[in-house]
Amino acid sequence: MLIKHIISAIEEFAPLALQEKWDNTGLQVGDPSAECSGVLLCLDVSESVVAEAVERGCNLVVSHHPLLFRGLKRITGATPSERCVLAAIKYGVAIYSSHTALDSAVGGVSNAIAQSIGAKVERVLHPSENGPLKLVVYTPRHLAEDVRAAIADAADEFGGGVPVVAADAVKTESTRTEDADGVPMLELNHTPYASLSMTISSERRREVESVLSGMGDEITYQFIRLSESDSRTGLGVVARFDKPIALDAFMDRVKSACGADVLRCSELPFPDAEVQRVAVCGGSGGEFISDAVRAGADAYITADVRYHDFAEWGDRILIVDAGHYETESCTKTLFMQLIKEKFANFAVYISATEKNPINYL
Repeated sequence: MLIKHIISAIEEFAPLALQEKWDNTGLQVGDPSAECSGVLLCLDVSESVVAEAVERGCNLVVSHHPLLFRGLKRITGATPSERCVLAAIKYGVAIYSSHTALDSAVGGVSNAIAQSIGAKVERVLHPSENGPLKLVVYTPRHLAEDVRAAIADAADEFGGGVPVVAADAVKTESTRTEDADGVPMLELNHTPYASLSMTISSERRREVESVLSGMGDEITYQFIRLSESDSRTGLGVVARFDKPIALDAFMDRVKSACGADVLRCSELPFPDAEVQRVAVCGGSGGEFISDAVRAGADAYITADVRYHDFAEWGDRILIVDAGHYETESCTKTLFMQLIKEKFANFAVYISATEKNPINYL
């Protein structure tokens, strides 16, 4: 069993292309071709988690939050992140993070929370901008068949159509030179060009782009979005209970599902209020409160809600901040399920040393 096989099992469910533009998901440290001795699952990579992996004999840590989120200019052990990288390299531990790819995947983090409270998912709260793409490639005519074959291979491997060669064009470039008498002149060079086009899913953009970028500077390409969003994937979900449930029962379900002892919430409606439609976004989801209101949700479960968001939206929807760690702890169970579905007897553990960095007194 290789590390890349574990990664493939995760990315089949949560492709890297689903990550937000600002994110840094994927393999952070390590060799994907190395044999995998075991997997340790966590929300955050810490020094204690890396030490636990070594103690358990696991050479792969799978986390939800990326260890390397912002660029490191030096690795001297001065910060916790730097010390984690040094320890991981020293002991041969690979680190992989899924983050917003898992958040946006069909059946991802928010879906898991909704199911845990007994609500049925209706749709995505904030659809991702991951609709189909049109790929257009411009190449010198004499390279067109090679490029066509390379794209066809990539399309066959990664999913897509057969590239179609469009009408030829001519690229004209001028070069300053002199004639035999030393008179300045322009020499025109005409290079026949061809364009190739095909439609691919946005999830395959990185793989196809990797193939094209290795084919030389003469070849240029662009991706054109054919639709604004993909309603199947995105951040958060809108769900519904079969029957309205009392407010206190709803709060108890949220606490139980997230393992939360306390909840931050906006002003509670009248005592006998009920909840039927609920929006959910695990992790920091304050920016999607307006989406939850437009969806007609009675309540919105998320984390990291700002004071002013409570003030602005609290009279229109019940905002329930269950905590960042609490709303994303389910990721460890999701990772476990994804890996065990493919490799039932493989050694996979949930970290016993990880803890919530936030304490409640």
